[in-house]
Amino acid sequence: KRQGYNSVLNLECGEAEQVAADFPSETRPKGFGYDNHAASAIVSSTHVEMYLRAAEALSERALRDLSAVLSCDPDALGEEACLTTLIEDFGRRAWRRPLTAAQVERLLSRALAEDSFDDGVAVVIQALLTSPYFLYRSELGQGAGGGLYVLTDHEIAAALSYTLWGTTPDEALLDAADAGELHTADQRAAAARRLLADPRAREHLQDFAVMWLEIESNETASKASWVEDDFPALREDMEAE
Repeated sequence: KRQGYNSVLNLECGEAEQVAADFPSETRPKGFGYDNHAASAIVSSTHVEMYLRAAEALSERALRDLSAVLSCDPDALGEEACLTTLIEDFGRRAWRRPLTAAQVERLLSRALAEDSFDDGVAVVIQALLTSPYFLYRSELGQGAGGGLYVLTDHEIAAALSYTLWGTTPDEALLDAADAGELHTADQRAAAARRLLADPRAREHLQDFAVMWLEIESNETASKASWVEDDFPALREDMEAE
């Protein structure tokens, strides 16, 4: 769900949702009301196959219009420099943080080993989208001494975005993390207020409320025949309330 001009891999949301349509349903233990139960989110061989297939499909679609994928011109800038730009720009969005120099170099070497520039672009996209750094959100923090750890600004940005929007940080939040502007409580509060002002927050927090109040079964509940005709409207009223 990436958006904005020159946001590398600028695909419509519907396209991303389509390639993920066949992903296995996520399970959660009985009695656990929320859909983020990490211990039950087992990655099976089917998951891996679907993730690889989705990354390949997205890279193929991206190659149909390279000008929409790249923020640089390989003829003007040079193919190696343009691949580096792709790795740094799209990698930052996909992994929700800047890549290290070693990570950039490894991906660049892999891309340059391909037979063509297009093949190199495809490999970069597939590698970034099948990396654990994309598929998982970690909150490991960094050592603060005395056995204490604090979250990095990029981990805080991801936590804020997924908590309030249910999706990856946008450019403004990544920029704030890059600049070290999520250190203080006031800075985090300001970032949270901006996210909450977006319509995405209302939609995502509504999903949270449905799980919190344990009314998901309301969507599939059936009633006796004498109330069945009136129940659809009542169901909507109950959910709205």
